[in-house]
Amino acid sequence: MIKNSNQLKGESIKRVIGDEIAFKVSGDLNININSIYIEKLCYKEYSEQPCVMSGHAHPKNEEIHKLQKQICALQEENKILKKAGAVFVKNLSVNS
Repeated sequence: MIKNSNQLKGESIKRVIGDEIAFKVSGDLNININSIYIEKLCYKEYSEQPCVMSGHAHPKNEEIHKLQKQICALQEENKILKKAGAVFVKNLSVNS
């Protein structure tokens, strides 16, 4: 049976937390060893919450990401309004 990446990561964490050598788990499951170490660190720090590497962000990080996207959208809107204002001022000075 082919497993999806979350199933593989979950299995790898269970095996590594169970004192199996990460290098062996990496080879058995064909997963990058660095991913296993990162997942293990996330599991130890946020054992009840999903890790970013599992495709889910920590709730704090989700909120920060959402706010960063909102800031980018507002900055883009600000640039557009500045350009539009410059065009209107230019048109007013030409018509005067």
